[in-house]
Amino acid sequence: MLGDLMYRSALIATVLLAACGDDDPVRHLDGGVDSTVVDVDASNAQPVTLTVTFDGTPVAGVKVYFQNPDSSLISNTLTDDDGVATALMPNGGFVTSVDAFGVPVPAGVSRREVHIYSGVKPGDHLNLANHSFDSQTVEITGPIDTTAGVTTYEMSSPCGRTRVANPGSAGGPPIWTLSLDRPCPTTDFLLTSLDGEEQIVHWAYVPNVAVGPTIDLSSASLTSTPTTKTYALSNADAFGSQAFVRQVLASSHGPVEEFQDTASDLNVNLLLAASMGLPSFPNAIDIVDVSAAPNVDAEHHLIDWGAFANSYAVDVGARALPEISAPTVDTTLHQLTWTQAVGGAVPDFVTAFATVTRSEPSFSNWRVWIAAPAGTSIALPTLPTDVADFNIAATDEVFITNVNLGKVPGGYDAVRANIFDLAFAVLDGRSPTTFITGATGSATLELWAPRGRLARTAPQKRILTGRTH
Repeated sequence: MLGDLMYRSALIATVLLAACGDDDPVRHLDGGVDSTVVDVDASNAQPVTLTVTFDGTPVAGVKVYFQNPDSSLISNTLTDDDGVATALMPNGGFVTSVDAFGVPVPAGVSRREVHIYSGVKPGDHLNLANHSFDSQTVEITGPIDTTAGVTTYEMSSPCGRTRVANPGSAGGPPIWTLSLDRPCPTTDFLLTSLDGEEQIVHWAYVPNVAVGPTIDLSSASLTSTPTTKTYALSNADAFGSQAFVRQVLASSHGPVEEFQDTASDLNVNLLLAASMGLPSFPNAIDIVDVSAAPNVDAEHHLIDWGAFANSYAVDVGARALPEISAPTVDTTLHQLTWTQAVGGAVPDFVTAFATVTRSEPSFSNWRVWIAAPAGTSIALPTLPTDVADFNIAATDEVFITNVNLGKVPGGYDAVRANIFDLAFAVLDGRSPTTFITGATGSATLELWAPRGRLARTAPQKRILTGRTH
């Protein structure tokens, strides 16, 4: 899986949940008993595990509930020293963690967090991970392109990107100062010279470079010319009047560079959306993300990946997911529901994120993350109340931040184990290409957020080269 294609920065710092011993799996933290444990038919169950890590280090003491599809309790436990909690489970149950990672909050304000895996299957190995990284600055010396018209040099890598103006008559090679946005002991560098129209003049690719405080790439041959790639959208009226074509070129270390163009005046006929000049470096992983927001609140993404090709075509109408709107929490049915348009491709899964506020001063705010098989609603488990009452009541104020539909190779089964790591990346405004699995394939996502709050996923840099419409 290319799950780390868009490595997200830390959301929150780690705080281990202080607790008493868990020799009794349904014991309150203060020693009282909460819910009755239901025996599981071992013939229809297998172990399900949840592993919680921060920067790869196990997080012990995290409260975890294992529940049947009807919310009856299987196990109320804590992660062990390996960050692992496990229980025998049947098909279709819930696994919920409480405060897996501490959340910094203002003084006097209580804010908690729960992550709910719905539709769990026997044998699942679920992973809840978070990451932090203190940025590292490196100085990179690059080659000179003496071609007339070069105005800028850009350096791109899976660890970050930066650019400098052509030093010109001042002499000397371009020198980039790069702040790495993720751990990078070894990475790949793409060096490009650009003209005044932001078009690539020449490029050089240097793979497998050991990263240190200074890196000398001045001997790289900055002479390769870009390859033209065309993009065609058909049956595109489902996307409204405009779409965006994001081209990502990746290596085994992650995304090396991104490019974007705009396709306007979409219609039901074939549309040549764009033509870009790209650095087709050896063994490049070619990722195309076509996106549009025909509804202000919903953004659609059609993602395809494989070996580099100099043309791309997609039938938008055959791939787009049904439009969703008006998500709400039904506290009577204990569900998150939404309106879903008729037609469109059938999604495999849904993820959602909400903030709940309760007027009770001692427990005023908590965040809910949930992942489930696709449908037009998500059943919310009735959670034990030994830590706190996380069950949403009619008097609570609920702000639904995101509801995302997805269709990926292998369906929900293929992404359930790491679903929150992937969903975090999208919510952080990173590319939905985090959902890529395998060497080739296609995925479709729909990202819903309240009007004006959708986290657009535009790349850090846009190069529009040789567009044709």
